[in-house]
Amino acid sequence: MGSVTKTPYTRTAPQILSYFSLSRSLFLPLPPFSYHLGRII
Repeated sequence: MGSVTKTPYTRTAPQILSYFSLSRSLFLPLPPFSYHLGRII
């Protein structure tokens, strides 16, 4: 039962990390305003 409750978290965690790294790589070359906007999101 414990492994079943862990699987959703282990599945979502990498997605969140990849999303943050993707947003960071996208917003870094853009102006500071866009970078701050991405930081808030």
